Amino acid sequence: MLFILISTLTCFKDQFHSLHQVVSLWTTQTTSSLLPSHLTYHCQIIVSQEKSPHQFVVQQDYLFDIPHNNFSGLIPACLLESLVDLRVLNARENRFEGNIPEKVSSRCALQTINLHGNKLEGLVPSSWANCADLEVLDLGRNKLADSFPYWLMNLPALKVLVLKENRFFGHLTGICEGNHFMMLLIFDISSNRFTGSFSSDCFKSMKAMMVHQGPTETIGYKNDSLVTSSYRDIITVNLKGLEIELVKILTTVTSIDLSNNRFVGNIP
Repeated sequence: MLFILISTLTCFKDQFHSLHQVVSLWTTQTTSSLLPSHLTYHCQIIVSQEKSPHQFVVQQDYLFDIPHNNFSGLIPACLLESLVDLRVLNARENRFEGNIPEKVSSRCALQTINLHGNKLEGLVPSSWANCADLEVLDLGRNKLADSFPYWLMNLPALKVLVLKENRFFGHLTGICEGNHFMMLLIFDISSNRFTGSFSSDCFKSMKAMMVHQGPTETIGYKNDSLVTSSYRDIITVNLKGLEIELVKILTTVTSIDLSNNRFVGNIP
């Protein structure tokens, strides 16, 4: 089989005309029982002469990492539905459009979903509630139009939630009830269409923001295998009016951004 005989596959634009072709080959080979778990494979995806090649890495914990390219069209459903060992889905800053695939494996092992900066529409799939290990969810700068996805409050490991610059709407009273988002450190829902009041009770359950306990750690995907990986979770936050890209998200960083919505009433 191709991936077993060679360690590097270069996928040029004139060879693969869509991401579906790359994913189809990749999922066929990485799900094979013959694939040695200790090998690392790289696929260089060159989308234009102006951009340097970007790699996505396949290893024992599968990563799909293609940020800052020019991929367009729909996100292949097989990424979420078929790859039960997928740990990272990072398609940040591409040109994907349409709805996010609705189905995800009931054995979802994703720790990071980063679809920031695309043209995605519709709803946030409620099936992502199966992803109990999810720590980083960044859907910022898309065209998603949905009420607040309250099922996110039941994700026990969620530490980073970015929904900014979409078309989310409605009240947020539900997040002010009960003990939810206890592990949340970064909460950014700025530049949406949320309405209503926002009381101080909404922050009481966000205990991880109040007191940092234990050693400083990195949020998101962690590679504990002997195969080294250069992957790092990256998000953008606004600090004192400046947009800052965090190339390593630490547990000591906390942020809440509710700006540019339609909230009324007193400031919490």
